[in-house]
Amino acid sequence: MSMRRSLLLVAAFAASGTACQALALPTPQPTPPPTHTMSAVVQVPVGADKAHVDTAEAVFARRLKTLGITNFTVAVGPTMQFSLVVPDSVDSRAVEAVLHAPGVLAWVPWPNELSDAMPGDRVPPGATPLFDSTTQIAFAGPSTVDGSGQPAIEIRLAPQASKALAAYTSKHVGDTLPVVLDGVVLTAPTIQSPITNGHLLLGGPQDDADTTPLAALAAILDSGPLPAGWGR
Repeated sequence: MSMRRSLLLVAAFAASGTACQALALPTPQPTPPPTHTMSAVVQVPVGADKAHVDTAEAVFARRLKTLGITNFTVAVGPTMQFSLVVPDSVDSRAVEAVLHAPGVLAWVPWPNELSDAMPGDRVPPGATPLFDSTTQIAFAGPSTVDGSGQPAIEIRLAPQASKALAAYTSKHVGDTLPVVLDGVVLTAPTIQSPITNGHLLLGGPQDDADTTPLAALAAILDSGPLPAGWGR
């Protein structure tokens, strides 16, 4: 009898238009990924004004976010002291790289009188990049090498850079064209055919402790370089 009365009472409330709020069951929340804390210190260049510090801080924030780090604090003085909550899936080398690399990528024709460029070589005096890549990278993001599944970075150049690369590679098939980050050769691929669409894949071995992790490189390229004088 009591059950029937309860059902009739609910029906009466509904029929009379009286507001009745149903109780919602709590939605299960996903388990957050495991994390660890990490600290890092970045030297502020002597004479850097507030505008330069703010610009650098914004670049660092974009780089960290691209890596998957959104929980961090920064204390600014003669140095920038970072306190970060880092997902365990993020390589600590990648964090250090994004906080210390100026982030200037360049395609640099190697002087003919020198031996072939090798990863880790510094750019010799007088070698000139094909274009100003600080403004000529339209997109950079993680990808894979077709057919192998190896991790890589997809790079799309802006029109001016694409035209310069097409003109050079059309005349230098068979030569190497080093790809340089902050004055140090990352890789020196041989030009197999003209690159006319401004679309490239950048990859390579990741087992060397001195190699910039591809995740960090993608974050650096996607966020743009630091102001002049910052990094390292």
